[in-house]
Amino acid sequence: MAESLLLYLLQSSAAIAVSGGIIMFIRKAFDRYLTAETRYRLWFLLLILAAAPFLAEAFPWLGRLTSRLADLWMAPAGDSWQGGGPEAAGNIFTATGLLHDFSVSVSREMPGYLAFALLSLWIGGAVLLAVLTLISAVRVNFLKKTALPVRDAILRDIFEDCKRQLGIRRDIPLRSSSRLRSPVTAGIAAPCVLLPASRLSGLSEDEIRCILLHELLHYKHKDIMSGVLFRLLLIFYWFHPLVWLALKEMDSDREIACDTAVLALLGEKASCDYGNALLHFAASLSHLTFGQTAGIGGSRKEIRKRILYIASYRRETGNRRLKSRLLYLLTAALVICTTPSASAIAFSSDRYRAALPQASLEDLSSYFGNFDGSFVLYDSSENRYLISNEDDARTRISPNSTYKIYSALMALDAGIITAEESAMAWNGETCPFDSWNRDQNLNTAMTNSVNWYFMNLDRQGGQDSIKRELTALSYGNLDFSGGLSRFWLESSLKISPLEQVKLLAALSGHTLPYSERDMETVKDALFLSSDGTSSLYGKTGTGTVDGKNTNGWFIGFIESKNGAFSFAVHINGDDGATGAKAGNIALRILKEKQLYG
Repeated sequence: MAESLLLYLLQSSAAIAVSGGIIMFIRKAFDRYLTAETRYRLWFLLLILAAAPFLAEAFPWLGRLTSRLADLWMAPAGDSWQGGGPEAAGNIFTATGLLHDFSVSVSREMPGYLAFALLSLWIGGAVLLAVLTLISAVRVNFLKKTALPVRDAILRDIFEDCKRQLGIRRDIPLRSSSRLRSPVTAGIAAPCVLLPASRLSGLSEDEIRCILLHELLHYKHKDIMSGVLFRLLLIFYWFHPLVWLALKEMDSDREIACDTAVLALLGEKASCDYGNALLHFAASLSHLTFGQTAGIGGSRKEIRKRILYIASYRRETGNRRLKSRLLYLLTAALVICTTPSASAIAFSSDRYRAALPQASLEDLSSYFGNFDGSFVLYDSSENRYLISNEDDARTRISPNSTYKIYSALMALDAGIITAEESAMAWNGETCPFDSWNRDQNLNTAMTNSVNWYFMNLDRQGGQDSIKRELTALSYGNLDFSGGLSRFWLESSLKISPLEQVKLLAALSGHTLPYSERDMETVKDALFLSSDGTSSLYGKTGTGTVDGKNTNGWFIGFIESKNGAFSFAVHINGDDGATGAKAGNIALRILKEKQLYG
């Protein structure tokens, strides 16, 4: 869990760095073409990117769309696996005389204790910033409660006139507080405009109008809400320097966008009054509000920047607004296409959420011994599922060698191999298992789960083709970022037991998008045995990490006169969770259900 979350944080941080760099480049290189509002709205792309995993959690189709858009742009990853080298640790298991399970260990370079320490550090920083944000929220709420209604009739009249000018019908209280140094708009559910009780003297009615319009525009543009969302982003990515920089720039762009909107309402002649109002509140912004207020004040440096902008203000032309919108669309496309899809998808696509037609739940945990795991059975004739441990059955896990079923189907469909000619010569490189150190065909490679055979098939097919084929099959999370020939081996590609069974039912029923001949060829390679009335087909898979077997699969289907039944058993544990042991569990359950054996 710690390693998975750290991986997600690293992927997302890289994505934020890329997209943030793009946004900053566009702002600098095309400044004269961008309107003030567009400069501000560009930062929302960063917010959407950071929220993408949570959006995809609520709307799975959004995650799939993001992944497919990214695939149009991203170049195929290279093959990073070398089999049979001196660092490869192999294990072989047999069960019931039917199942042969082979596994090559992969290495996770980060030790568990280091992952836990880093995760604890991240949590500590996030909690600290969350506490500061909560304290800020309490202070803002206290300010609102202790502020007094403004009694000055002229001030109230100007305020109501500003509301009419902006088309605001909501009743927004106007209050004053001696604890404030500059005007602010505070609150999301119950917004109000707060004025400093003693700092408005000396301002003309026109200057006060500028101030009130500025604060009301913050309300109208929902700037308080966006400020809170950006602070939540900061809590999650407190360690990311670009997020701090982006937040600072966003605050500055927000105020300039608001200044521009005020001048667009009042005209260029109001620049002098507006500039005087800003100078009056220079260096008076409270820095402890963490985005829960928005106001006209600011530091001297920020006020100077805004004064220079106001002094040079010219009404934005239609041509500039058009160019600005086009640049915004271009930036959005670049952010989507150049950001690795895994950052948005890995965290959000860890479960299969589709509704099932008919399902019965049964506790079969007694068959699993000390392992956690699930059993899924699908009766094609009844269109009914039997599930033990639905949570695990919906959890996506690395397919490991069970993926080879689809590697074979894709190779047959592409003509890389055929039913009559599937032989492949061994290159002489020593592998962890004797049965791998020889020439292979589809049947022997499937029986002995020969990694190099299927990796060669994938190399010849190409990553783009594999992505298209597996996408058409809706194979799990569709994350291919682990690299060609590696993504299925305790890496990025993951699939749930329920999805495994759904695909196997389609293979057994010849409804996959492949020729009947190709599907029959793969079924022949998966054939294990017959008990006289039923035929058993299946494939094991074992995930071995740092020499420990943590993830075991046995998936397959039974064809008999009573119909077709597809099944999957998945087990996991600290060590000893192998495909062969998953096979033993499956065969015992199938025998009890009088389906096989």
